[in-house]
Amino acid sequence: MAWPGVLGKSMTETVVTSTLDLNTRLEQLEDDYTYRVNMLLEEGRDDLAAVLADEFVDAAARLLRG
Repeated sequence: MAWPGVLGKSMTETVVTSTLDLNTRLEQLEDDYTYRVNMLLEEGRDDLAAVLADEFVDAAARLLRG
């Protein structure tokens, strides 16, 4: 059974694809923030690293809502 508005895909296929896409975007977001936080820590900027780490939670929440 095809999901209305999505040609040729079943509802299960669409949900699985959407979930995989979301997981991939979350992993990329986490990788990016981890890299940037680690770079700041190496530079001795613990203050900025903490701020950036806190921003990750907000960015991930926006991604999940969006």
